[in-house]
Amino acid sequence: MQKNWSKISLHFDPDIDKEVLIAWLDVYEVDSIVEYDDYFEVYCAKEKVEELIKHIEVNDALQIDSIAAEVVENKNWNAVWESNFEPITINDLSIRATFHDPLGTKEELVISPKMAFGTGHHATTYMMIEQMQSLGLSGDRVLDYGCGTGILAVYALMCGAEHVDAIDIQEEAIENTLEHLDLNSQSRDKATVQQCDIMDMPVEQYNTILANINHGVLSQNRDELYNRLKDDGRLLISGILIEDQDRILAHYLKGGFYFCGHEQRGEWSLLSFTKTS
Repeated sequence: MQKNWSKISLHFDPDIDKEVLIAWLDVYEVDSIVEYDDYFEVYCAKEKVEELIKHIEVNDALQIDSIAAEVVENKNWNAVWESNFEPITINDLSIRATFHDPLGTKEELVISPKMAFGTGHHATTYMMIEQMQSLGLSGDRVLDYGCGTGILAVYALMCGAEHVDAIDIQEEAIENTLEHLDLNSQSRDKATVQQCDIMDMPVEQYNTILANINHGVLSQNRDELYNRLKDDGRLLISGILIEDQDRILAHYLKGGFYFCGHEQRGEWSLLSFTKTS
């Protein structure tokens, strides 16, 4: 698959709070970020570059020294990730790339990230996996909404889920999710991976819904998530900046969800809900 991307180089003072910058770039729905000491390479679809630059330029909180954009052809994104990706451990689970040696943990997830979001390094993915470890997903039917690399869908199957539906609007995410099922010896028969948005799906009922996606999508599709969650089912949502947490929480409480708790990591928040009959 060939696709044109725009690469935006953002140069900044080395003392800048990079977590805040990454948080805002996530709000702006960039496709990928490659981090260096005093600049980021940010990738987005060619048609979105002008809007993204405009957002960055008017946001005084970002303190960007200079912005440069260029169109790039699709390439071997593994080569980009290999120079930046380090394995991580979340309790008894290690997440490593194909080019890393095993870390000897009780469980491991092997990934080969392309342009899709979700390696475990970002605070939102980290918190989602940490919460999944305590949920008990055995026998569950699970929806991974905005699956990205498919890391949450794959881990749900590793935790004993009966079936996972994984959806994303990005073609790269679908390809990457299917690849990660194979890399981690998880049967494709137990996963349905679709390029679509949630409103395009039949209304199925799920024991657990995972939605690590931006706050705008979470706000817009609250009722879609509610209608797809079984009574006493669990919903985990992240991709929420701490400053947006109270607004999203109030919105979901009005939608009929019962609040179970929240977690914070850096600038990011995770909210946990259930649906009462």
